[in-house]
Amino acid sequence: MDEQLRITAIHEAGHAVATLMRGGGTLRSVTITPGDDHLGLTLHNSKPLDLGFIAYAGIWAEARALWGDRPLDDTDEDMLTFDDYVFDVSLTQPSDAAIVQQTEKEHLALQDMAGIPAEQKTALSEIWDRELEQVWPVILEVARLLLDGELVTHDVVESLLWGS
Repeated sequence: MDEQLRITAIHEAGHAVATLMRGGGTLRSVTITPGDDHLGLTLHNSKPLDLGFIAYAGIWAEARALWGDRPLDDTDEDMLTFDDYVFDVSLTQPSDAAIVQQTEKEHLALQDMAGIPAEQKTALSEIWDRELEQVWPVILEVARLLLDGELVTHDVVESLLWGS
C-alpha cells in the first residue's frame, strides 16, 4: 500500500471523527481522492468553536500514525517527543495549523482574561491529545474504510464512535 495514501486516510479520518465528537457537527463527506490542492478532503458543518479541534485532529492523527505504538509520553530513537511529531506534521499542513494556532491564541487570551496564573494554564493540545487518543481505534477504522474504497458517511462514523 502507498504510505502517503495511508497517512492521508488517517489524517482525513481524524478530521471526520473529530467532527462528530463534540456533538454539534455534521460530516458531509470525506475522501482520499487527490484534488488540485489536496491529497484528501473532509467537508463538514460544525460550530465555530469546534474548528480548532477538528483541524488539530487531522494533524494529530497523522502524527500518531508516524509515532507508532510508543506511549505518547515516550521519546523515539532520536529523542523526539510526540509533540515534536505534531509540530513537524503541522509544518506540512499550513491551513490546519493556522486554524489551530488561532484557536490556541484565543484560548490563552481567555485564560489571561480570567486571571489564571501562568503555571496553571493548560494548552488545548494537552486536552485534545487525551481526547483523541481515546478514539484512536475509531480513527484507524475510518481510515481502513477509506482505503478499502468504502463510502464513509456521517452515520458510519457516528456508529463507529458511539455504537449507535
